[in-house]
Amino acid sequence: MTVFVGKGSVFQKTISASLTTVAGVRNFKFNPGENETMETDDLASSYVTLQETGRAGGGSCSGQLLWDPANATQIAMHISFNTPTVENYSNTYGSTTESIAYTGILTKFELTVERADPIVADFEIAVADRPTLNEA
Repeated sequence: MTVFVGKGSVFQKTISASLTTVAGVRNFKFNPGENETMETDDLASSYVTLQETGRAGGGSCSGQLLWDPANATQIAMHISFNTPTVENYSNTYGSTTESIAYTGILTKFELTVERADPIVADFEIAVADRPTLNEA
């Protein structure tokens, strides 16, 4: 098994019709969501049996960036927060070619200021459609 480091990972959003790397991203976490199930047991069952429904949801991408209010890619994040809409995003992981594209809505952009640390912004995107994970 190969182990990959996070250095070199990229978080992108669509800016002016093309996926563009957002500057200053320190970390991000991607959750594609959960596959929904339903209980299919009856009153005589002694075990709760499950079956898939074919639906999924609840995915998110969250992360933190070094805040720069004059940076064009971060201004694009501000615009996405001020005018929420479904947009295209993509995450690429470390030195791999693994990239996951998805659509989502920027739901959180929170600034943190501490005396001896850089100003950072925590962001969160609600995943709008089921992403496709690599199967190769």
